[in-house]
Amino acid sequence: GLSLIIDPSGAGIGLPLSVLDLSPFRDFLIPGFLLFLFFGLAPIIPIYGLIKFDRQSRFNQINPHKKEYWALVFSYYLGILLILWIAIQLILGVPHGILHFIYTLLGVVIVVFSKLPATSNSYKSH
Repeated sequence: GLSLIIDPSGAGIGLPLSVLDLSPFRDFLIPGFLLFLFFGLAPIIPIYGLIKFDRQSRFNQINPHKKEYWALVFSYYLGILLILWIAIQLILGVPHGILHFIYTLLGVVIVVFSKLPATSNSYKSH
């Protein structure tokens, strides 16, 4: 994401502007910003919560599922967002490759692990 913000042409990472033909974007500045925000910075928040286990965090106030630990909920939504990001890329005609498969699989793993009973039980016992 950061490389696309720095060079919105995509040339720096070998990404041709033609992959944006079916999208509303003319360069990679906004997609790069969104990538950096959602998959670069945002994951720091649930990682903090998963390591520190802070039930009193301000992030719990915006947790839509109060019965579940907020960091697991945030992880779940970031996993869903990652799966959707890849799906939208493929729908828009971005040539697919092994990274699409790997990131989709990573999103599925995040979603599944954040919902496993053993995972949520380990945070309930604190």
